[in-house]
Amino acid sequence: MYPSKIWLHRVDEIQKFMDFKDKYAGFEIDVYFLESPTPYFDVGHDGEKSSINLKLEDMFEAMQNSGFSLGGGNDIKPRIWLDFKNLSPENAENALQVLNTLCDTYHIPHSALIIESSEYKSLGIFKKEGYWSSYYVPYYSKAELKEQKSEIIQGLKHIIESGNINSLSFPYYLYDFIKNASLRYFDNIEWLDIPLLTWNEGHNGYENMQSKAFFDPQIKVILVGEKGNYR
Repeated sequence: MYPSKIWLHRVDEIQKFMDFKDKYAGFEIDVYFLESPTPYFDVGHDGEKSSINLKLEDMFEAMQNSGFSLGGGNDIKPRIWLDFKNLSPENAENALQVLNTLCDTYHIPHSALIIESSEYKSLGIFKKEGYWSSYYVPYYSKAELKEQKSEIIQGLKHIIESGNINSLSFPYYLYDFIKNASLRYFDNIEWLDIPLLTWNEGHNGYENMQSKAFFDPQIKVILVGEKGNYR
């Protein structure tokens, strides 16, 4: 089993979860919220066009049946990272209701799930319900990071100050930029570093354990890659 900070990237099929369930403490799953014929979360990175009709509830059921624990005890930590691809102001309320129902059905504490999206305003209702919400930082180019540095940092500070998120999540190449920005939040008592999540799926767990991020307490999760013929 890898250390608890090392999670597996893009676990969008049951077989991939089953192959690595004893190796990782957490898993990232890509989801789209679809409302026809009835509202549900479709598992997959690229939407309906490449859907294999795998529902999030199927993943949760497989996890439960395999003995993988998604909750229990007093110190409940996130185990699943949901990359919510199409969260919007229009579907947020319905998506929240469906997710709450799934959590009730499979006895999953809300705090066991990370909900990630670039739509930070819509993440607020998930955070209020006890889910861990994370803002998906865009893939800025080197030119943008240099020429728009102040604007990007101010934008991130504004998002943090909105109170809608628990963390920032970003591709690993942005690590130094994010760290140097000294992004913090106020917890009603003191200013604290905002928790950070990252992905470096081009490298495996052992390689990521040699990175700066692995030894950085501000980094809570690193998504890593595994070889295999998976979607």
